[in-house]
Amino acid sequence: MKNIFVPIILIAIFLSGCTQLDNNTLDGDFYIACGCGCCPEIEPEEKCLYHSRGDDLNKIIEEDKKIAQICEKRLASCSNPIKYIYCD
Repeated sequence: MKNIFVPIILIAIFLSGCTQLDNNTLDGDFYIACGCGCCPEIEPEEKCLYHSRGDDLNKIIEEDKKIAQICEKRLASCSNPIKYIYCD
């Protein structure tokens, strides 16, 4: 008989490495989005937003929060952080 607890334990160990660090960081003209929680020890990838193109940091924040709520319901793993920053 297979031990059904092994996959559960492995998932719990993996999820315990995920963190909400910087998930809701908003400081001036940048935001670090993590959706399901930032994976530890991964530097955020930077993505430019442009005022001149009509990019809206608040829309990024709202979408990130929606993703976080979905992840909580599904016990999803961590996400690579993305630092959205205005480049103009």
